Amino acid sequence: MHYPIKSHDNGSSDPSHAQANFTASIIMKDATLGAMVGATAAAAMQLKKRKKSSENPLGSILKAGIASGLATGAASAVGNSLRHNNSTMTTFGAMFVTGTAMMYLLGSNTTKGEKSL
Repeated sequence: MHYPIKSHDNGSSDPSHAQANFTASIIMKDATLGAMVGATAAAAMQLKKRKKSSENPLGSILKAGIASGLATGAASAVGNSLRHNNSTMTTFGAMFVTGTAMMYLLGSNTTKGEKSL
């Protein structure tokens, strides 16, 4: 007896559900790419450093990758929400501001003598 395997779709036949899944997939793909770019840039910076610092190089690479991935994901979400109703320049501007704000907020270190937001 043959039992066909059906894909799991949370029981929704709503077309907007498929669009939401597609958009979430795009955002996750963009966030992953952003994390990879951020981590590779941080790794390259670590290789260029001449003097040893007290900070763990792997830790700083991971932090940069995570921050970059989150910022890229947020910028992608903003871009996907604005792309149909606005011009390309407006969408890119909003994505740039969102990514910059996220990197600023995620990059603020709270160390001795420094104040954070």
